[in-house]
Amino acid sequence: MTDFSKAWDSIKDQCFSMQYAMIRAFGGFQITPEGGLKARCCGKIKYYSGMIGSDMAQCEGCGREIRHVLSPHVSPILIGYGGAYKPTAELIEAVGEREWYVHVPAEAAQELTDDAN
Repeated sequence: MTDFSKAWDSIKDQCFSMQYAMIRAFGGFQITPEGGLKARCCGKIKYYSGMIGSDMAQCEGCGREIRHVLSPHVSPILIGYGGAYKPTAELIEAVGEREWYVHVPAEAAQELTDDAN
């Protein structure tokens, strides 16, 4: 059994609920008539889906993205060491509501810093 505690500890400060992750990564979202969430950013948003739902969303303009932490297809902690791993019960419990990892490329993060100054 693989211990993901160190990997989780290294990214947990960048993980949020889906709504908050969309705000952190893309600046906001819209609620569709069907009740779904649609991200908005500077470019077209590409969505990547797995068998049971969304795994990842990425802005083609700036490269900002959110990834589902428990998806073996895109998780920054389940992919590696020559394969993809199934999340353990301990990891699922540790993650809780904070299932979405936010990645902002260095260039986009610099733009945020420049705008704040």
